Amino acid sequence: CTWGGGAAMGSRAVGAAPAGPGGPPADEEMPELSDGEESWEEEEEGAVTEGVRTRCLFCDRLFSSAEDVFSHCKTEHQFNVCDEIKKHGLDFYGYVKLINFVRLKKP
Repeated sequence: CTWGGGAAMGSRAVGAAPAGPGGPPADEEMPELSDGEESWEEEEEGAVTEGVRTRCLFCDRLFSSAEDVFSHCKTEHQFNVCDEIKKHGLDFYGYVKLINFVRLKKP
């Protein structure tokens, strides 16, 4: 019960031009990245993943991943996120709304 992307998240590659009249002409090419820009991107991506902690939806405990939080919620708070997603047939945005609701109301 994880959001792996796929069709629900869209299959267009990151940075790909949208199809249709609003996109750039088909023969227009993206500029090449210099070595300096590539290094900067790699450094930024690494910085985002280091030290990220995820808070439990119900208490103040911190975990290293959302999966760890969901496992904790299931065992300690008797709240199974995956079951709720399936029960209510939630799409990605419904899932986000559910998480925000639980964080706010702590039912």
